[in-house]
Amino acid sequence: MTVRSPSPTHDISLDQARRIALGAQGFAAPKPSARIDRRHGRRVLDHVGLIQIDSVNVVVRSQELPLFARLGHHRRDLIAQMTIAGDLFEY
Repeated sequence: MTVRSPSPTHDISLDQARRIALGAQGFAAPKPSARIDRRHGRRVLDHVGLIQIDSVNVVVRSQELPLFARLGHHRRDLIAQMTIAGDLFEY
């Protein structure tokens, strides 16, 4: 029987924890300076893993928000282009 010692712990500040969490979600990367296209959307999707497509439209449809938060202004048909190209699918 192998007995493992506990993993070492590190103390970090709340600000450091916040930066780590936001960075892990792709918010630390600078927004692209070029015109946003499927390639940029695909990069976000590869990083976050999925985008929930939702038909509720209060301000914008909810699937627009993760891309906007990470890429900034982009064409409104970017998700449709990515779906047609097979980058996304609706479940």
